[in-house]
Amino acid sequence: ADKTLLVSSEQAQRSMGFAVVLLAATLSSLASVYFEKILKGVKVSLWTRNLQLAGYSLVTAMLPLAITGDWDTIRTHGFFHGYTAMTWVCICANAGG
Repeated sequence: ADKTLLVSSEQAQRSMGFAVVLLAATLSSLASVYFEKILKGVKVSLWTRNLQLAGYSLVTAMLPLAITGDWDTIRTHGFFHGYTAMTWVCICANAGG
């Protein structure tokens, strides 16, 4: 009975993880479309546009690390510490659209 409960719990966790990744991909896509619409409203050079996007990406990537205190862990173990095969699958699925 315990083994059945454990398998059921693991399946529920995988389903929840998949749903969260799907939601993240959807929200990311919607945010990207909106952000592109805002940026296309102003005529600037390609270099300026790339710098704007890079700056926004750096802020949104580094701010959570500073807030949670995980910066020291990343400096010690590296950014990809703890990534599993499933983590990479989710990253590739999100990056691929």
